[in-house]
Amino acid sequence: MASNKLLPEDTLDLIPGIGPAFQKTLARLDLHSLRDLLHHYPSRYLDYRIHTPIKDLTEKKDVSFVATIGEPNRFVSRTGKLIIQAIASDKTGKIKLTWFNTPYIARVICPGQTYLVAGKTSFWGESLTLVAPIIEPKGAVSLHTHGLVPIYPLTSRLTSRFLRQKVHLALTRSQIKDPLSARLVKENNLVSYQESLTNIHFPKGMTDQLKADERLAFNHHLAINLSNQIEFARLPPAPVIALDRKLHNNLLGTLPFELTKGQVKAVENGYEDLSKNHLTHRLIQGETGSGKTVVVYFYAAVTIAAGNSLCLLAPTEILAAQHYQSFLKLGLSKEQVVEVTAKKPLRHLPGKPAVFIGTHALLTQLPQKLPFPLAVVVIDEQHKFGVEQRQKLTLRDPSPHLFNLTATPIPRTLALGLFGEVAVTTLKQKPKNRLPVKTWIVTPSRYKNSQNWIEEQIRSGSKIFVVTPLIHHSDKIIAESVEKTFLEYQKKYGKLTGVGLIHGQMKPEKIEAAVSAFKKETGGILVSTTIIEVGIDIPEADVIIVHSAERFGLASLHQLRGRVGRGARQSYCLLIPGSDEQEEEDRLRLLEKYHSGLILSKMDLRLRGSGELFGTKQHGWLPVRLKNFWNKNLFRKARVLAKKMVEQNETEAGVIANRLITW
Repeated sequence: MASNKLLPEDTLDLIPGIGPAFQKTLARLDLHSLRDLLHHYPSRYLDYRIHTPIKDLTEKKDVSFVATIGEPNRFVSRTGKLIIQAIASDKTGKIKLTWFNTPYIARVICPGQTYLVAGKTSFWGESLTLVAPIIEPKGAVSLHTHGLVPIYPLTSRLTSRFLRQKVHLALTRSQIKDPLSARLVKENNLVSYQESLTNIHFPKGMTDQLKADERLAFNHHLAINLSNQIEFARLPPAPVIALDRKLHNNLLGTLPFELTKGQVKAVENGYEDLSKNHLTHRLIQGETGSGKTVVVYFYAAVTIAAGNSLCLLAPTEILAAQHYQSFLKLGLSKEQVVEVTAKKPLRHLPGKPAVFIGTHALLTQLPQKLPFPLAVVVIDEQHKFGVEQRQKLTLRDPSPHLFNLTATPIPRTLALGLFGEVAVTTLKQKPKNRLPVKTWIVTPSRYKNSQNWIEEQIRSGSKIFVVTPLIHHSDKIIAESVEKTFLEYQKKYGKLTGVGLIHGQMKPEKIEAAVSAFKKETGGILVSTTIIEVGIDIPEADVIIVHSAERFGLASLHQLRGRVGRGARQSYCLLIPGSDEQEEEDRLRLLEKYHSGLILSKMDLRLRGSGELFGTKQHGWLPVRLKNFWNKNLFRKARVLAKKMVEQNETEAGVIANRLITW
């Protein structure tokens, strides 16, 4: 019957119970094939290995117990809800089970039969109850009420219970070969691939789960390293740019400030990269204000002095213009710096080595062959660009040295997954005398009373950013929009100060005009989407208010917070969730507690996944929920093995890399 077994590439409609509607729902999680489903790892497990006696149950706990369930009673509430209740009892006591609008439960329960019951305890009136518990007959295969029960990342109209059932079906009906030979599995002390997939979803204990986690993370690390090393070996050589130390000292002498230790290290790291005859790739990460642009200025100066060109790709026209002005202020002439945007197309090539700074327009307008070779490519916020877009600049002969800039702190193992073979330099220091931004979670009910405080800030000269997730009002998504919020703030505060509006659907010149007016205003309010996240540099801004804050990831909120706190005044960040629900508030409280972008980035990745943070379609799926994804030693082990495999047989190594990615 092996021919009837499901294969990794099979679509999900071949699994019983997944029809067109559920296929669409699963697609929202990027789950399209059997492999996708089996690699949709749990975010956590409910520990139902020990059943609790009913007498020991307490409020707000996830519990499981064995009990006899009595005759179910049906009645309708005053609001028209169908309520079904039954009494569960064991030797120690009784508890009420309650279901809303689930008539089938009454048909499922056989009064007097023993069941495994699992759910969360809460009070119904004055008595303890379980609302919408899961029940399974004792002795049947238990996926939901016994052992380590997986809880999955979800989307609307999807439950962990549904996913557990479908994953279990997929595991029992699939035929999945191991992408690694038995010899490699044994030599690296790994469990089999099939065993790892089974135990990551339904482990008998934590030891099984950890071994499964290690094997699946190793698969990913090995695939990444094999792919990187094969690609790296096939690239053309890169130009060698020798450092002119006299020029470097002259550059230092012209700066109106002293470089931080982090900037000095980043500059020297870059010089070392440029001196090599093969492509080098470095990620320079530093939060807003850490001085990444100054570091690139040094690279640019030595590159054009050596007779080569450099280009800097920015995601927005505002950011491109900001980089352009920064390079002029730092000392390059207008003949040495060329700005390329949709409004300022590249009409002719300069007659000397130059720095090209621009947006997406650079991708189509910069020729493959330049009179002064493109030796260095710098991409600011790489995750804003697609892979094919970036390759228009980077796939050249000779290969340009590549630098990525990001204000979103990225853990090293994630950086390797996102960017390939890459060195990482982190700028940790910020300019002196900056006060930490005071961050407050303000629930909607408390926000209603904050008008006086906001008016006080306006009268004291504060510049205030107001951010919402949506441009237009939506009936489908419960979140604030800039259009509605702009009108509200104009009505409340328009007599006190100017209120501006910007969003991504506006023409660039209108955005520039609104930002310019905001800069000139004494005080002022600017209502915006996340367009201000990169490239808006207004040091005087000292208050940011984020509406529907639960719609944003922690890393994104940290980025937005970085828009203020750049001047001498005390700055404030107000995060306003869409409701007073405790769960939303708890996640946002992490921003009150932590001001480290790296810590928040790691938390965000574990909570939301790399697809949410960096865009699944651009970067592929990364198993950030695996504990061993973050294991540097395991990554190094995979890298050593990958290098050995490529050296021994590059073709076979490529085949194995493909298996690891597709099986």
